[in-house]
Amino acid sequence: MATKGGDKIAVGNIENAQGVAIGGGASAHVQQEASQPIERPSPTLVSPTSRTTAVQQAAERVNRYPQMASDEQKTAADELAASLIIILSLAAQKPVDSLHLKLLCLGQMQLARQLAADVLGIEQVVEGFGTAVQQQN
Repeated sequence: MATKGGDKIAVGNIENAQGVAIGGGASAHVQQEASQPIERPSPTLVSPTSRTTAVQQAAERVNRYPQMASDEQKTAADELAASLIIILSLAAQKPVDSLHLKLLCLGQMQLARQLAADVLGIEQVVEGFGTAVQQQN
C-alpha cells in the first residue's frame, strides 16, 4: 500500500533487525551464506568501571555496534571499539583532562559517521556515549 503525504508510519524496535523496509514500495534484502562463516574476530567487550550507570549503559550500547559493520569497514569498527576503552580509561583518571576527553569523543563521532551507511543508528548511540562521559566529569 503506497503512503500519501502526511501519513504516519510507526516503526517498532529494529535494533537487532537484519533487514528493514519502511514505506510504500520499500524492500529489504538480507543474504547470509552459511557455508562461509565470517572469520572476523569480534571486538573484546568492555566492562566499564564507570561510576555512573548512564555511562556504563551507553558504553554497552556502543560496544554492540562495531560487530555489525561490513568487512569493508572493519578497520573503522575496530578503531571505534578501541576508542571506547581509551575514553573510559581517560574518564576514570583524576583529574580528568576535559579537553583531551572531548577530542577523543569527537574522533569517535568521526568513526561513527564513517560507519553510518553500514550500521544504522550508530551516530546517535556514539553521540549519547560521548555526552554521558563528558557530563559525568
